[in-house]
Amino acid sequence: MTLKVRKILHIEKSLYQDVLVFESETYGNVLVLDGVIQCTERDEFSYVSLLRFISFQINFDLHQVPGNDCTHPAR
Repeated sequence: MTLKVRKILHIEKSLYQDVLVFESETYGNVLVLDGVIQCTERDEFSYVSLLRFISFQINFDLHQVPGNDCTHPAR
């Protein structure tokens, strides 16, 4: 997979890994650790959906769900 970099937002070498955050033309902001893409803004919905699904299995109060944008009333 190749992404066209519009702008590098942050680059750093920590004690544990190389960190790169950049803005791509098609995927928005992208987090890269040690040269491997970890997450993108374009894929955010899938991460939030997964967190909500797991939380629904544990607790039905939507106000306690991580990433909840409060657009749905609590059950």
